[in-house]
Amino acid sequence: MKRIIVLLVIYLSSLSLYAQIDDVYIVNADKLNLRELPNAESKSYGLLSRGKEVLVIDIAYDWFKVSVGQYEGWLKSSYVIAKPENLYTRMNLNTGDSPECDNMAWRYDYGAQGSLEITVGAGADFAVKVMERNTGLCIRAFYIKSGESIKVKDIPQNTYYLKVASGRDFRQGIKDGQCIMVFNQSAHYEIGEEILDFNMGPKRIETIDGKRYEVQSVPSYSLRLAVRSQDHSLKDNFDTKTISNEEFNR
Repeated sequence: MKRIIVLLVIYLSSLSLYAQIDDVYIVNADKLNLRELPNAESKSYGLLSRGKEVLVIDIAYDWFKVSVGQYEGWLKSSYVIAKPENLYTRMNLNTGDSPECDNMAWRYDYGAQGSLEITVGAGADFAVKVMERNTGLCIRAFYIKSGESIKVKDIPQNTYYLKVASGRDFRQGIKDGQCIMVFNQSAHYEIGEEILDFNMGPKRIETIDGKRYEVQSVPSYSLRLAVRSQDHSLKDNFDTKTISNEEFNR
């Protein structure tokens, strides 16, 4: 009897150590009851379908208390599997911080006068990558917290497009030898279909109040990003299309 008790304690301890609060799990059953209390006889709030993501908010032995949208309840831990991204490092970034990966090619031109201003709505954080059009290289990346904005300068003259990620719980890790950036909750990834031209316009002469001035157009862009609550897709003022996390990280 004593040996059984010891083995039981070891099993429960290892389960608790493996499962972490705020980790995301995926339902691995065709139908799984979401219950009021952590036992099989408790009232069922409803059924979760296979593939549904749930957020662990508490642990009681082999039961997880989870958050699913606006609902909370208990489910049996043996019927869910951990997302691989749970093992990535959780990053605590502020607006303007640069999530660095070794597959990026940082480039600055401190004499450049153009700017890119991005404002994001409430409900999600954003990670934005500025991609060089002719090479596909990421020359800048920055993080924007929900409800905040950023103005990026020193962008070299060239043409670019954007890759945009949104969600909660930003993490970084290594997959197949490559640096990966992900949102572990409510993640959505898109690529901009519009080209941002940061080349200075040609110089020209304009007459203002009878005086002649040499003027030049300075590239400047202002974008607004937000998420739709139904499917977490982007709601913005420029054209985008949905991409995979793998494509976002290329």
